[in-house]
Amino acid sequence: MSKPEFFLWVDLETTGLNPRYDFILEMALVLTDADFNEIGRGHFLFSPTINFADVNEHVKEMHTKNGLWADVINKPTTMLETANRQIMTWINDSTQEANEAFSRINWDQIYLAGSSVHFDVGFLREKRFAFVGEVSHRYFDVSVFRTAVKLWSPSKLYTQNATHRAMDDILDHIEEAKYYRRVLS
Repeated sequence: MSKPEFFLWVDLETTGLNPRYDFILEMALVLTDADFNEIGRGHFLFSPTINFADVNEHVKEMHTKNGLWADVINKPTTMLETANRQIMTWINDSTQEANEAFSRINWDQIYLAGSSVHFDVGFLREKRFAFVGEVSHRYFDVSVFRTAVKLWSPSKLYTQNATHRAMDDILDHIEEAKYYRRVLS
């Protein structure tokens, strides 16, 4: 098993829990090295083709309260296809710059990372984001550490600062990973 050179942290905010029927509203990406040092970040807003009245009340309330609905309506948004191309180029350029020893990118040494990252991957696969098929099949999921600490040593549990905004949540997950590395070392 090869050691990851990079973690590609991903977080999505969506209109619901079903990748087949629901839409991505916001995506944030942060590329770090294996020691969680940030290399770069990306952020995308998407305008869903959905009637606001059809959205689950809990989701509607959450994204109204945190300002995401207003941002999706009032700020420039990106098409999924455009974001897909931009992300592939950004990953390639960022990893090449960060590790000049790579003559070409070794996608297998990039692990997707996040909290319950399988949820995000379900949407990314359904919406056909190419980078998901290129990176390692292994994930770095801080929710696994959170669950283990909650079961075995609850006094050491990290206090999350979830806002349900993609970039805020990713940055918090990176801090949580750093915290667990310190506490569990």
